[in-house]
Amino acid sequence: MAMLLFRTASWFVRERMPAYNAATLPGTAFVNGPQKTDLMRFQGFRIDSAFHGFGRNQPFKPDVVHRKKHSMKIRTIKAVIADDDPVTRFLLRTLLRQQAIDVVGEVGNGKAALHKCATEIPDILFLDINMQEMDGFETLHSIRQTMPNLAVIMISSDSTAGNVQKAHAQGADGFIVKPFSPASVIEAVGRCTRKGV
Repeated sequence: MAMLLFRTASWFVRERMPAYNAATLPGTAFVNGPQKTDLMRFQGFRIDSAFHGFGRNQPFKPDVVHRKKHSMKIRTIKAVIADDDPVTRFLLRTLLRQQAIDVVGEVGNGKAALHKCATEIPDILFLDINMQEMDGFETLHSIRQTMPNLAVIMISSDSTAGNVQKAHAQGADGFIVKPFSPASVIEAVGRCTRKGV
C-alpha cells in the first residue's frame, strides 16, 4: 500500500505538477523543476508535509515552513571608571572600548561614582583607591550595601599587600596595579564575566 502511494505521488509530481524554481517556491528542494529524488526530502520534512492541504478541486499548495532564525543576542558590558587622574581614565576608556565594552560614565571621586552607578547601572566599576571626597574603600563599602552584584575592580599604584587584602575582604572582584597593561585589564574583566557579569 505504501509503495502504491509513493508511486502515485511520484507520477503526480513527474506528470502533473508544474515546474517550480527557487524564486517561485522559496524554501523547497525543487530547483528547475521537481526531481524524483527530491520527493523524499522536503527540507528535512516528510512527504506528507509537502502535500498537506491538497484535496479535491484545490490547487497544489505546498506548506511554507517558517523557521525562526535563532540569533544570539550578545549583551554589551557596561562599565564606569572612577579615577581622579584624567590620563588613567583616558587610557582605560580607550582600552575598554577596543574590547567592545561600553564606558557609560567617568568620574573623579567616590561620591560621584556612587551617583553614576545608581543612574547607569553598569556591570563593572573600575575604582581607584586614592581619591578626594570619598576614597575607593569607602566607595566599595557603600557599593556593596546598595549594589551587591556589581563587579568592582580596584585600580591603584598603591598595591601594598595590605591594600590588596583589604580590597578582597571588602568584596572587590579584582585588583589592577598602575601602570596597568592591556593584558591585566582584559584578564580582570574576563574573571568578572566568568562569574556572571
